[in-house]
Order: sequence, then C-alpha cells, then structure tokens
Amino acid sequence: MGKILHRYLLSELLGPFALSLGVFLFVLLMGRLLQIVDLIVRQGIPPLILLKLFAILIPPFLPFAIPMATLISGVVCFSRLSSDLEITALRASGIGLFQLFPPVLLLSTLASLLTLVMTLYGAPWGSFTFRVLALEMAQKHLTVAFKPEVFNAPFRDFLLYAERISQDRQGMEGIFIQDRRSTEVPLQILAKRGRILRSEDNPDLLTLLLEEGTILQVNPEKEALRRIRFRQYEVNLELALTQARQEIQRGRRKEMDTARLLRKIHKLTRMGKPADQYLVEFHRRLSIPVTCLLFGLLSLPLALQSRPQGRSHGFLLGTLTIVVYYMIFATGQTLAESGRLPFWIPLWAPNLLLAGFTFLLLWRTARERPSMLLVLLNASIDRIQRWFSTSTRTPGGAP
Repeated sequence: MGKILHRYLLSELLGPFALSLGVFLFVLLMGRLLQIVDLIVRQGIPPLILLKLFAILIPPFLPFAIPMATLISGVVCFSRLSSDLEITALRASGIGLFQLFPPVLLLSTLASLLTLVMTLYGAPWGSFTFRVLALEMAQKHLTVAFKPEVFNAPFRDFLLYAERISQDRQGMEGIFIQDRRSTEVPLQILAKRGRILRSEDNPDLLTLLLEEGTILQVNPEKEALRRIRFRQYEVNLELALTQARQEIQRGRRKEMDTARLLRKIHKLTRMGKPADQYLVEFHRRLSIPVTCLLFGLLSLPLALQSRPQGRSHGFLLGTLTIVVYYMIFATGQTLAESGRLPFWIPLWAPNLLLAGFTFLLLWRTARERPSMLLVLLNASIDRIQRWFSTSTRTPGGAP
C-alpha cells in the first residue's frame, strides 16, 4: 500500500513540477529574450547562434526557477488531492501526514541537489560564457549594431551618435563621440564624416577614421577647455574590445567558478585583506539549495492548510510565500554586501525564518490545528474571489 501510494504521489508531483519549471524559466528569461530578438532584428546574427546564446542563459536562472517550481508543484498537487477529498479518504484510512512525506522529501532532495550543482557550477559557467559569446558577436557584428540618430553605446565608456549612416554601414555623417576609456577627463569629438575600417592583416581590428572635426576636452576642476582641430583622426575601437576582454578575464564574483572563488577567498585571507564580498557570494550559492529543500517541505502543509473547496487557494498562498521570501532574501543580500552586519547573518536569516515557519506549520497540520495566519489569508482570498466574481457579472446577473 505504501509503495503504491508513494508512486502515485510522485507521479502527481512530477507533472506540475515540469510545467512550473518551464513557466518560471520563461518568465525569468523574458527580459533577455527581448534582447535576443533585438539582436536578430538589428544585427542580423544567425538564429542558430542566438539559440545557443539563449541556451547558455538557462543555467544562471535555474537556481531561482527550481526552488519556486518545487514549492508550486507540491502546493498544486496536494491542493488538488485535498479539493477532490482524496486527502480526507487517506486520513480516514489511517494514513497520517508524515506517511505522505517520502515522495515530497525525495523530490525536494533531488531538486535541492540539482540547484546546488547549478549554483556552484552551472550558473557561473553560464554567466561567464554568455558575456564571452556576446563580446564575440559585438566584435563581428559591430557595424550592423550602429543606428542613425540614436546614441549608440557598443562598449563601456564609449558613446557614438551619427546623423546618417550609409547603406553599407561603413560611412557616417554628423558624428558625435564621447570617449571615457583611456583618460580621466572624457574626450568630446565632433566630426563631419567618418568611416569604419578593418585591418587587412587582422579583420577583427576595427578603426573609426574621422574627417574634419574637433576634439574637446573639458576639465571642470581646472576650469580649462582644450580644443584640437583635425583633418583626420583615428579612433581605435579594438581598444574597447580589449578592455572588455580583460574585464571578462578578471571575472565578476558571480561569474567565477567555485574553485576559483575559494582560491580568491584563501588568497585574500592569507594576505590579511577583507574577503567579505567573495564570502557573500560563496554563502549565497550554498543558501539557495537549502531554500529549495525547505520550499519542498513547506508545500505539503501549506496546501493542506488551504481551503479544500478551492484549488486556487494553495497556489496563491504558494505564490505569496515566494514573493515574501525573495523580498527578505534580496534585503538580506543587500545588507550582507553593504557590510552593515556580519555577512552570514542576513544571508542565512531568511532560511532560518523559513525553516521555523515550515516546521511550525508541519506540527500544526499533523495535529489538524489551523494556522491563524493562513485562516486570515484564506478568508481574504475568498473575499477577493467573491468581489471579482460579482464585478465581472452583467447588471442582469448573467455572467
């Protein structure tokens, strides 16, 4: 009986889990999806390369999508069983709350392990690889990316405006450039014409040749203005690409693989320098899988505490739990990075609060004692649903 029940519950959990994971991934990727579509339209990049770029983006978002899918799948599954009175039948047969737990614990553990692999390896690899591939595309399709009468920012600290761009994307007229790459005081460059040249020896080496213009350099501290007129002036675009490569090689904390991150922490600690920022990133990677496990454990009592007559109650309570938790988590991460508190307190406090709430709800559900907080939330959901149902009806009373 136990094995049959556990297989049945596990099959009921897997369907909502896969569907929820797909939905959450789609929602999280929507912002980047618009950028990818823009690359297709503006830069003419082959769709296969963009499909590869889109696939690389998935691992960085999985550590957020998997915990949410784990909670929602459990809530949806057990809300349906409760709504169909299957939970009531199981309890009448002498099956208690904790006998329903093994499938939930199995799915939560597997999801937590997958999240751990993603936070330690998948997400850093995906973030790093995405930046490298994006830089390569920017280098190969740079000229296509420039648009007339728009302030183009293809590189960091480099801004270009052109009134007109030729059809072959090589010639420009009415050019304004702000260049902050190599000097503390930015250069303002005005030119009548310009064209992009590629080196014959190295096609990836780009130069913007400007004609008949002026270079302005304003120093507010010294209240000085430097003006240089030129017939021809070359702007090395490869410099920006080189700087971008160097920045990628140095790596951001979120893009470092875990082994490199630990070596950095060890090196800074040995030198007596603060390593809090890197420790924050390492503990963040460890805390997210714990969240996934707790979400899975919470899903069963959260669903059973919702009203049996409405399947939507459990889903809404699960969604509210996700929103509240990640608001607390984001606040804690900000506090940890600011150094106002020891980094481990704000990073692990959300999980401690979630664990306390989970085990309290488990204890009350096992003894069939309703949680007053959830009773009030269920009542509020009922009122909202009745108001919405009434407001959508026609004056004659027909829907």
